[in-house]
Amino acid sequence: MVLKHRAPDWRWIGLRTLAHARGLLPLALLARGALGDTLGGDPVAAITHEAGDWTLRLLLLGLAMTPIRRLTGQPWPIRFRRAGAGRGCILWSTQRACWASCISCGW
Repeated sequence: MVLKHRAPDWRWIGLRTLAHARGLLPLALLARGALGDTLGGDPVAAITHEAGDWTLRLLLLGLAMTPIRRLTGQPWPIRFRRAGAGRGCILWSTQRACWASCISCGW
């Protein structure tokens, strides 16, 4: 059996790259807040809550792609599923690491 190589569709590659970059925006905003000292009196709590909120948003966005595909009958929403859910997992691990550092320090 010989597999044929398909040429990449550059439209989808560009859109998926933008979706992945957009998924990293919450981390960039948290880093800017931490470096600019604008997270308030309890920066650990601010990072934990903000990362948790964005985690839920991105995971729900990733999970919504299958119903959108079924409702529209189009296959393109599945291409963006990893962009939402994968970045949500990154933010979840950021939140858990922040939470674990609070527990280990006794805050």
